[in-house]
Amino acid sequence: METTFRKRYYLIFLSSVLGPLSTNALIPLFEQLRDNFSLSSVSFISLAFFIYMFPFAVLQLFAGTFSDIVDKKQVVLGGYILFLLGILTCLLSVYLKNYYLFLFALFIQGLGFALINPTVLAILSIITPEEKEGLIMGIYNSSAGIGISGGAILAGLFANINWRLLFIFNPIITGLSLILFFYALNNCEVLICRPFDLKEREKKKGLLEVKYHIKALKVQLKENLKKEILLLGCLGFFCFFTVITLTNTLNEQMNINIQNLSTLEVANAVSLILTVNGLISVIISPFSGSLLDKIRPLTMILLGFVLMITILMLQYSTSILIFSIISFIIYLGSVFIWPALFKKSMDLNPEAKGTNSAIINSLRFLGYSFVGVVYVIFGIPILYYIVIAFIIISIGIIISLKIANK
Repeated sequence: METTFRKRYYLIFLSSVLGPLSTNALIPLFEQLRDNFSLSSVSFISLAFFIYMFPFAVLQLFAGTFSDIVDKKQVVLGGYILFLLGILTCLLSVYLKNYYLFLFALFIQGLGFALINPTVLAILSIITPEEKEGLIMGIYNSSAGIGISGGAILAGLFANINWRLLFIFNPIITGLSLILFFYALNNCEVLICRPFDLKEREKKKGLLEVKYHIKALKVQLKENLKKEILLLGCLGFFCFFTVITLTNTLNEQMNINIQNLSTLEVANAVSLILTVNGLISVIISPFSGSLLDKIRPLTMILLGFVLMITILMLQYSTSILIFSIISFIIYLGSVFIWPALFKKSMDLNPEAKGTNSAIINSLRFLGYSFVGVVYVIFGIPILYYIVIAFIIISIGIIISLKIANK
């Protein structure tokens, strides 16, 4: 790898910040958004995350695989165009006070980030030397943590000035990220343009070329949708379901348990907690990623899920400090899980990193998307008991995988 390129390619990580930044920044502003759209409950704002995450989770299953057979930079560019369109529509919806336009905007953002996220992860895996792959997976998780903490900081700051400023800031950071992405990958085509080699391939144009890519997509998915990658994807589903349950219920649980706090005080407290949680990911993820050279991925994933059991105590919290400690432990668990899960999935088939990335990310973000639906239907504390059941299932999956790998 050229020295100049090695110095630039870390700029790619800003692309993975966008999703967590634009969504997690909404959490401290749940009450403001509920009031702006004249909704009866904050759970309807949580439901909006389903509108964002479901298409994001489903489409990236195909987007990551498609990136294995076409130019990955073009896939990411298409994602940026859609994401920016969704961000601008979200800004319009806030000022028009139109909840349905807000949902549509999040839907468009989800489609765009579905093209960006798995493709960027595949690019990083391809251009990273093997001996540094664990570290890079940790840094990748850190960049998502920057989005979480950065979004929380911005939301808390703008809540005390004018919360709508957040929706003006988002298009600016998205445009900057797009510029830095293409600057980072300048003259890098040989490394990342690795088309899928279908047998008896011929050069085709127009409709025939489209049919060829669809056929290649089906072959790539069929060859890699295997039991182990699906079980790893389930672990991602359960992990994200747990983390997003924590973040999405913080507002309501805090209002229930600490009734003397005002709406602004709750927003500031949630912003502070999410900021700290994001910083945990930023600081510890590179360390947990480097641990993969010494500790087996499945062992790290098991440790992460054991830590997450503390979510059951969230309903008994009586102070901001206790809420913060429980949140810290849960996020610490996720910091152990994500780098290990990415590393394990990338190692299954080095020739299909985009496909493996797509499968893992598709399933884990389905976990993110369904929290809003379950939250609206069941509410808390039943949502917490569902999470505990998922954690128990996860531990069983990990043990079965460890036995199978012996």
